[in-house]
Amino acid sequence: MPALNLASLNLGQWVVIGLSAVMGIWFLAGIVINRRVGREACVLVASGFEGYSSGAPSWLDLATVGMAIKPARHGLPVERMEAVVSLERRENLPLWLFQRAAGKRDALALRVIMAKKPDFEAHLLHAREYASINALTHEREPALQRRDTVDGFSLFVGGEPPAPALKVFEDLCARFKDSIVRLSLRPDNPNLLLHVRYPVEKATVAALARSIEAIHNQL
Repeated sequence: MPALNLASLNLGQWVVIGLSAVMGIWFLAGIVINRRVGREACVLVASGFEGYSSGAPSWLDLATVGMAIKPARHGLPVERMEAVVSLERRENLPLWLFQRAAGKRDALALRVIMAKKPDFEAHLLHAREYASINALTHEREPALQRRDTVDGFSLFVGGEPPAPALKVFEDLCARFKDSIVRLSLRPDNPNLLLHVRYPVEKATVAALARSIEAIHNQL
């Protein structure tokens, strides 16, 4: 096999080699950064839920990590829970730039199975969650009733949710309106869905954990 003669390469070939090198380095750096951010997020969530034990984080793909959380003692409002961290696709430069332009950032989702199940539905969605809002209002039968808008969130209900539970919903979104994207409570598992922007402070995670207990106490 003849040796590569670097002197014979033209400008276009050097550009291709340079771009390939940049993309390769970017790919490796993106994976390293996402692994670090994902691990830190899992540690943060585990430390914010006192009285619960967490399993080892499991990577579902290059940009998604999940972790199971279970109560460590009796009497807690949660049977089990899954924390899922969805990260920006930092390893893929074109996709990452597209996500940044579209406003997509790192996010944390808590999928909770409650000890006591609600017999109603209530969903608080950020006004920009167009796909989720459309699914609740047009893609299901019967459609949920849209009540009002609270601090940039749209409230949808089905059945007869107790007023104290809705009050906890509204207070939570008012307090963390810059972090929360979605808060849903429903009879089906997972009974409670909470989507927040990441990063968040440990105190915020602890406050969200207390709010889950407050919602459970109103069921």
